[in-house]
Amino acid sequence: MNLRIDTRTDWKKKTGRARQTFTTLLLTALLAVSLCLGNAGHAKAKSPSYPREPEKTEVKWHQTINPDPSSGTNNPSQVVELKGYLYIVGGESLYKLDPEDGHIISKADDVANGTNVFLTSNEDDTIFVQDSGYDSSWNTYCNPVRAYQTSDLSLKWTSDINRSTSYCNSPLTYADGCVYGNDGRTFFALNAENGKKLWTIDCPNGISNSAPLVLGNVVIFGDNSGTLYSYNKTDGTNPHTLSIDENQALYSSFTPADGKLYYITHNPKAGWGNNASPKLHQTLIDSTTGAFSKDRSVTLNATDSTTTPLVKNGKIYVGGSYGSDGIVALYDTDLKALGSKTISGMGKTYNIQAVDDPDDPDNTLLYSAVFGSSNPSDYSAKDPGTAISLTEQNGVLSEPLTYSSLTDSLSKSYSNAFSDAQITLGSDGTLYYSNDSGVLLALKAKESPASASQSDQENENANEKPKTSSMNGQVTDPKSVSSTGNSASANSTAGLSTADSKANSPAAKSTGAKSSSKSPATGETPSFPLLPLVLFGLAAGTVFAATGAKGSEKKNEKKNMRRSL
Repeated sequence: MNLRIDTRTDWKKKTGRARQTFTTLLLTALLAVSLCLGNAGHAKAKSPSYPREPEKTEVKWHQTINPDPSSGTNNPSQVVELKGYLYIVGGESLYKLDPEDGHIISKADDVANGTNVFLTSNEDDTIFVQDSGYDSSWNTYCNPVRAYQTSDLSLKWTSDINRSTSYCNSPLTYADGCVYGNDGRTFFALNAENGKKLWTIDCPNGISNSAPLVLGNVVIFGDNSGTLYSYNKTDGTNPHTLSIDENQALYSSFTPADGKLYYITHNPKAGWGNNASPKLHQTLIDSTTGAFSKDRSVTLNATDSTTTPLVKNGKIYVGGSYGSDGIVALYDTDLKALGSKTISGMGKTYNIQAVDDPDDPDNTLLYSAVFGSSNPSDYSAKDPGTAISLTEQNGVLSEPLTYSSLTDSLSKSYSNAFSDAQITLGSDGTLYYSNDSGVLLALKAKESPASASQSDQENENANEKPKTSSMNGQVTDPKSVSSTGNSASANSTAGLSTADSKANSPAAKSTGAKSSSKSPATGETPSFPLLPLVLFGLAAGTVFAATGAKGSEKKNEKKNMRRSL
């Protein structure tokens, strides 16, 4: 028998190996391309850019949140930033704003009508609101807590803690499915899902200005007679108290750090702006049992302070006033004074916001607002307030800078253009400042020339969203406002001033200028990299086809071998 080898078999083996190598290389290349394209359009998030001085800061936008603030009530609440949106109460309404250009996304009316308005959130889909003030007969009241859905600001529930005849000046706190607060005389814990009362504690001496603090297993608050309280956060049992000083009411919220509480007390009998002998306290706390111990304090070099101490990097930052001047004071965690700075003639300084300087790890950027009254003995002397900034490095404070050149021009000509709202520092470095003229301002660092050129190029490539001019020459976005409550046309209340914004901002998305997958409930934008999936499918198909072809070649090869024998 003659054994004959078909030379085509050897050739097919070689070409088969070559085809397999080519397929592998093609698959690798397609996968690499798909990964690159999958990341395209998902630009690396910019690091926050913080205002540093007025000359290098600009008004990003301003928005009217109280069309008629002349009564002096309905002061703006602090801004809450949640999942890409801003929430604020002003002029009886709750607003949801776009942080890119400040336009009103939705608005709920008849939310609050008090002098003090408090907001907090569950950091997901609900905003909780409470207000307190004076009625038309100058009788004090405190309204029940209300919960609003963040997606459209619809009312979810009103708590079963009814309106009281007391005055409340204590912010709300959310933690672990509960909302903690008070109505001036009664401390309460509410179920955050439905507003039902979980437990209450009566406080005949009146609850202080401090917000409740949830720490470990306990919730902590204070009263106007200088007493600290802690209770089991779940059921209000296991009480612990500590009497500080009956002449020193708690006028700040608590800051926990390293097993200690830091807070400010204030003589309530002194009256606003007078010598209230404010003290900075440090009290040990057992977060498991709630037991207090070893309180120590130092008297501030100030005539008044109601600010919450900020503890950061082993330093304590405190605001306040000395006569007609605002102050920022610095202490170490042993309560040793390191220095202070004065803001002349601007009244009280409020809570300090601090961030690490992204350009210098040894530098801390500090922000606050000053009240604006140059006469602490006369509450009606309401000069315009403003934002301030300064820095701290190695225990040394820089001279404070004021942003009056930016804020004064946008304050309406009401006598109450001062500010008693806290500064909010946005996640992108934007500084949100409001005043009692009902104006909310967004202050941002000016872009460098290189960054500005890049942004201009991006704007040229983007579709512009439609705009119309309002009667006062401001720019507003049509069909962008949804309103709940009993308001008429929400467009008429927009009152927006803004620079041109990109078409892919939430504003443009809400107008239909560009379709969007951004969830109105969460503000999160899901990513669907379809092109990489298509390319991967093609690559997989190529491999499958090549494998099938190779299998067919092997079958034919065996047939040829049998024929050649």
